Parts: sequence; structure tokens; C-alpha cells
Amino acid sequence: MNTLRVLLAASLSTTGFAQTTWVVDSLNGPGTDFDTIGAAVAAAFHGDTIRVRAGTYGSFTLDKGVRLVGEGAVNVSGGFSVLNLPAGTVARVSNVTPQVAHPPAAFGFRVLNCDGSVHLTEVDSPDIGGDASIANSAFVTVHRCSLVGTLAAALVVDSSTVQVSSTTMYASVSAFDVAGLRCTNSEVSLGSCSLAGTTVQLFGAPTPGVVMNGGTLRVATDTEVFAGFGLGQDAPAISVTGGTVVRDPDANLVPVGVSPPIAGTVNLLTQRYAAAAIDAAAVGGSFDARFVAPPGTTSVTFLGAPTAPLPTLFGPLEVGGSLTVIDSGVIPPGGERAVSFFVSASTPPGLAVAVQGLLLENGQISLSSTSTVVLGV
Repeated sequence: MNTLRVLLAASLSTTGFAQTTWVVDSLNGPGTDFDTIGAAVAAAFHGDTIRVRAGTYGSFTLDKGVRLVGEGAVNVSGGFSVLNLPAGTVARVSNVTPQVAHPPAAFGFRVLNCDGSVHLTEVDSPDIGGDASIANSAFVTVHRCSLVGTLAAALVVDSSTVQVSSTTMYASVSAFDVAGLRCTNSEVSLGSCSLAGTTVQLFGAPTPGVVMNGGTLRVATDTEVFAGFGLGQDAPAISVTGGTVVRDPDANLVPVGVSPPIAGTVNLLTQRYAAAAIDAAAVGGSFDARFVAPPGTTSVTFLGAPTAPLPTLFGPLEVGGSLTVIDSGVIPPGGERAVSFFVSASTPPGLAVAVQGLLLENGQISLSSTSTVVLGV
């Protein structure tokens, strides 16, 4: 397939193309504008792009709708924050690794009080890092991240709408009573994700992979959630204190002992929730996506701009703009239908692109989970 589809998606960005591109290099090499990320953020305006060359940088706070793209190994000592993003703006961060000294600080990264949209791709939290947290934010996507929890959970979500795809969320091997995900009064979707509570907990009950208190949690067909291990103890994969869980019947939920997969005060809906996943996406490289659903069913996969969930009769719609169909057909025996095409080198880095699909099964139509990627270089 040609690059037209990705270039079309570029036109869907609400902030338009970047006005200025800033280069950050800790070694102050040729073409450098700043040697710290914080200085670049201070100079940037909404719609600008910040390209960060490989190196180790200090913590920073992002409060503007800019595109921040790491090139190579970009480490951020002390973590970073996205705070108070105004409505109608979009912040994108790609290929940045927060590094927090041990014992951990309060967070590896945090998104707080954002009325605009925030898209995070390949933002990894290492084993010695603090938890990732999202609170009081309108719409946040997390894609292809590896998050390790040390305090409460690998990812803590409060009063926010969050779409998580192709991401692992595990408790640190040295942590106690840490979940993969803790969400409170939030709307969270999990597609192509793997989560687990504390791996080895010698004292007390094992920790569920997900601890939920109010809100809605959607678990797609290819997501797996494991309760942590505890000696002689029981624990569900998902523990709920009020709220709704929408679970695909094929999602892999693994409790410990005799506990059910989902336990607590919960409105449980078991219904089809297929998965659309982006496996690779880079400017000048390949865009690889797949649709995961039962073999023999029919799927239509489309690409567009990521948007906050819009309720429909078929489930939440999370792709907007002028949608482009990138694939359609029957799911093969392996349960996955793949599509791949080339991303033009002229596509601006930092562009956020989303993929979602429709599934037709036994006369019933349903929308899949959504995968949103920030195009790297």
C-alpha cells in the first residue's frame, strides 16, 4: 500500500503542521538550538516540534501542545510531567525514558489537569523508576510503553479517560502490594496489553493485576491480566469496587487460587471487544498494524486522527477526521489480519495516528479497541 493514507492522516491533526522545529542536544552538536529539553519547551509554541538527540537530560514539564520526539536513547533523570494542557491543544511525546533514582520518587511520568489531548508512545519506566500517573485529564493515549510499578501500580489513573495499547504494566520484583493498573472513576481501555500484580509477595494476599474503583474498564480480546503470586493466598486478576467492566470472552484473565477472574462489586458485561494494534510506525519506515478477532469473522480497519471516545450503538468510536479504510476482509485461522505500508519520509515526525476497526460476527457489529501511535524517526 502507498503512503497516501498516512499523509492523509497528517491533514487530520487539529494543530496542523509544526510551525518550528527545535533541536535539543546535550552535547551541543551541529544544528543544536538548546542543550536542555526545558529550554526548548520554554521557547516553543503550540504546534512546534522538539527533536531530542540521544543523551541524558534533566526533568522537564510540558504545558504546551508540542511534539517532542526522541532520536535514539533519550533518558530523562527525575521523570517528566505534562501539566495543565489547554483545551483544543495536543501534546505528543515519543521515545523518552524516565529515570528515577532508587528509592523511587513519586512518578516516572505524570499527566495532570490536561483539558487537551496527550499522546505517549514508547515512554518506558525502568524497574527503579516511580509509578506513571494520569489524573484529571480529558484524553490520554499510552502506546508501546513498558511500565514498572514501585509504589502503588505501574500505571495509576484517576478521573481521566485513557486508551492503553500494546503496553506492559508490571509490579517491580522488589515491590510490595503493587498492581499493574489502579484506576479510580476513570474510563480506561486495554488493547494488546499485559498486566500483572506483585510478582513474588511472601507476606499478605497477592495483588490483582488491576485494582478498579468506579468508572469503566474495557478489556480487549488479546489482553492478559495476571494476579500476583502469594503463598497459599487467593486473588482475582481484576478487583473491582464499583464500576463497569466490559470484557471480551477471549481476554486472558488469570487469578490466583480459587478466586474468580473478576471479583468485587461490579457490573460485568461479557461481549465482543476485538483489538486493533499498531506494531511499528516510523517516518521513512514501515507502518504495521493488525486486527485481532475470532477466525472467520469479517473486519474493516480504518485510520484517522485520535479522538476522545464517542458513544455509538456499536461501542466507543475513538478515531475521527476523514477516516481512511486501510484493510478489510475475513480474519484468517490464526486470529490476526495484518496490514503494512510505507510511511513517507516527508511525513512530519510527532504526528499522532490512530487505528480502529469494525467487526461483523454472527450478524452483530462491534467496534474494536483503538491503537494510537506517535510517529517516531
